[in-house]
Amino acid sequence: MQGEAWGAWAVYDLSETWVFFHHRQSPGTPFRIYMLGLSDPKPEALPLGESDVMNPSVCVDPYMGTLMMFYEVFELDRWKVYSAADPDWTPGQNPAFGPGTEIPINITTPTDRAYSFRYPYCYSNMGGSLYLAFSADFDAGTTNDSYPLQWVSYVHMLSSSSTRTVGWSEPIYEIKDTNTTGGEVKRPSMGTSTDIWYVDRETGTRTDIMIFSGLNGLKDLVVNGARNLDPAMYATGAGTGLLAYQSDVSGSHDIYVLSVESGDLMRVTSEEGWAGSPTWVMDLGLLPPDGG
Repeated sequence: MQGEAWGAWAVYDLSETWVFFHHRQSPGTPFRIYMLGLSDPKPEALPLGESDVMNPSVCVDPYMGTLMMFYEVFELDRWKVYSAADPDWTPGQNPAFGPGTEIPINITTPTDRAYSFRYPYCYSNMGGSLYLAFSADFDAGTTNDSYPLQWVSYVHMLSSSSTRTVGWSEPIYEIKDTNTTGGEVKRPSMGTSTDIWYVDRETGTRTDIMIFSGLNGLKDLVVNGARNLDPAMYATGAGTGLLAYQSDVSGSHDIYVLSVESGDLMRVTSEEGWAGSPTWVMDLGLLPPDGG
């Protein structure tokens, strides 16, 4: 395909590995979300409207038994998070998403300016829980009525089948930079369990990879003065795994993989040009976090 493509998300459904990503032909043309199967890699554009649509995230809704895709849509003056479903999907069947709808998010939002929700990330497990994380350009917990522009990430959990249509519960985690620098915390990605999350934090000219836990809050992980972003975890066990991310620490944009247990770091790409937006293949068999 000619043009620009990134924002990849990959899933395995017992017979095929599917890759979802956004793409546009040239600057000024809208982004579209495509999918392709690795056994027959022919990109197919999904029917999700005429506006810019980006950053797909795919998982199974354990309450409805449907295949879900969360993604972001630019409408008028803001980004919104939408969901689309394939109600007839079964493992081994090609996904077929219908038109999406904006998801109801129960957090306090600014009333004096446009605001955005971006970078959705979904996860479901054998325990029957569905998690949705995303970033917003405001702090819902602020006591300042003006809601200053600051990117914060949130994690929600779907507690019953009904709340999927009437509104997601209050966030179980709010991930934000509490330092006076007020860094922009974006692109949440689940870690080795559902109470551990990775994000990137932009402060000035650098972007750091951070780790968040419900117990210890937000802590530095990859801080080297470069732009390090788009963390993606592959859990290999309880508290162990491989964290992929993109970085320009060597002068070009490349993909690196960090062992969260040993601290060993491997540079995966070194070619000229841009390499980024890493992803691991997720299993749609509703495996637990350490299952692959």
